[in-house]
Amino acid sequence: VYLKYIYDYVTGLDPFHPVLTCSRAADQYIDCADAFTVHPYINPITSGGQRILSTPIHQVRDFLRDVTKFNRNDKVPGFTGQFFSYKTNNVNADYPTWDEMECMSWSAIANGSRFHYPYAYHDLGDRPQVYEGYRYFNTSIKALEKQLLSNRKFEVKADDPENKIDTLLVEGDGVTLLIVVNLKNAPISTNVSADPLKKFKQMYEFRSDKV
Repeated sequence: VYLKYIYDYVTGLDPFHPVLTCSRAADQYIDCADAFTVHPYINPITSGGQRILSTPIHQVRDFLRDVTKFNRNDKVPGFTGQFFSYKTNNVNADYPTWDEMECMSWSAIANGSRFHYPYAYHDLGDRPQVYEGYRYFNTSIKALEKQLLSNRKFEVKADDPENKIDTLLVEGDGVTLLIVVNLKNAPISTNVSADPLKKFKQMYEFRSDKV
């Protein structure tokens, strides 16, 4: 109630600037801001030779869907990924791997994130994979901006009995972009199909010359 009061007061004074909030419970505050950047940190922990994600990557999308499920054009969902180690909370905390950073970032985008900023502490200076990962995703998003901000989205079908695959098919600026994300910590075999893809004989891998 208090945050809603603050939001109404601020937007009453200045209706031209969006109000942003960062939350793990964005659905509870949907009327208290204009843009919601969710931050479901995966919190990797390495102990006894085992690696555990406190929040499995397949659950990251649930936080985005908390916002997108309202289907409100006046609310903008976003994502803040974990690009640091949570050693302040757990001595066994570890840094996200490149694959984990890549997976959670593309999963967020596939589930409706319209803006993205990774969260890092000093770790950018002493963890090369975090530093390069930070640069990689920011430059990737910039390169794909016209596609990612397009509303020309198409339905995709994927064989996904475990519910561990995220997909996004979108067209922008004359370019068709297909995103397929494996959320399982193991290989997955699947068939992906969509009507708009039938006109293509081949597709190119992003940031690669592979077909």
